[in-house]
Amino acid sequence: MPNIIKELLNARALAYWIMVDGGIDAFKATILNTDAFSLNDVNLLVEALNENFKLRTRLIKKTSWTLSYRNTNTTNTFISFYCRTLYAAKYGI
Repeated sequence: MPNIIKELLNARALAYWIMVDGGIDAFKATILNTDAFSLNDVNLLVEALNENFKLRTRLIKKTSWTLSYRNTNTTNTFISFYCRTLYAAKYGI
């Protein structure tokens, strides 16, 4: 994980991450899979998500670390727009 992740993680990058390796849990929270990252790397991501998008995340320990956040603020609308746009472009919808 680069130490400059805060500078690199923008809305488009987050939208790709959600589309490729994210999901929704039973409680309608967005899941960001972080299986390949160490706990220190995940903590860097938590900081970046909070500072860049004001997302309050929580760590879930399964077989590895997973980030979860609730869709509660306007930033998520922006990210959702990116996801829909990229999905439409990918599948020609």
